[in-house]
Amino acid sequence: MSQEKFYKMTSTKNKFIEIVKEHSYFLDSVGWGKLQKEVSSIKEVNLKTINNLLKRVDKHSFAVGKLSKKGKINLPPKIFTKEYLGDIGLLKLPGFFTLDDNQYSKNYRDIVRSLKKLGSKKKLVIDLSENTGGNMYPWLAALSPLYDTECVGYFEYKYKDTKDKWLISKDGVYCGNKKWFEKINSDKFSFEKIAILLSPQTSSSGEAIAMSFIGQNNVKTFGQKTAGFTTGNEDYDMGGITIWLSTCMMEDREQRNYPNGIKPDSVTKDSLKESIKWLDS
Repeated sequence: MSQEKFYKMTSTKNKFIEIVKEHSYFLDSVGWGKLQKEVSSIKEVNLKTINNLLKRVDKHSFAVGKLSKKGKINLPPKIFTKEYLGDIGLLKLPGFFTLDDNQYSKNYRDIVRSLKKLGSKKKLVIDLSENTGGNMYPWLAALSPLYDTECVGYFEYKYKDTKDKWLISKDGVYCGNKKWFEKINSDKFSFEKIAILLSPQTSSSGEAIAMSFIGQNNVKTFGQKTAGFTTGNEDYDMGGITIWLSTCMMEDREQRNYPNGIKPDSVTKDSLKESIKWLDS
């Protein structure tokens, strides 16, 4: 190994340790001696070795490589809607991850249009059973008319005393002091009841959306316990590799967290059938 390559690898290793030590939510549970020993023993720093190290830190952190500008753009999934028993509407919200903000804006518009189709219904099912995560802010913005309060959740950090609120405002969605999404759904709805469908596939930002409804009087959750990827991730550049590190814990509007996943109000294998029974009662 050349001296230049050795110094570059050593610098990258030190940067990894510095990032995790300063920002990881799971700082207290990470065995630093063991982790540092593993970092020191790495003979080559690449995407695979960094991801293996992150698995030692927590289950939600991950790393991605440098993306080519000519690479395929990840397009938003189709938003599925359906009607039941005349006055019940279903909105299926799958997961969606991209680094292209334009595609998140399109995803937002698709959800707004789909929700508007169901505007005449009295009751609503939001299916998050296949929502594996993505960006929660466009989803909060699109679903904003359904909430009965401005603050629908929190991020709690280990390295600062204050929590960041998830705020639905008239001009966008905020977290802490930063506006994360510029638009807001201005449509008006009057759903009497809202059922949220969950499953072990529901994870990350999918769980955040579920949390944003927990504690609302006209909402009930159905299905199976979620995946438990209930941390917020922030990105850190390591020169060709970007780490998405778990830096905070999600909390619902009552400041309750769910590190092991969200257990539905009604645990059932047939969440749609049971939710329709409740909505029709």
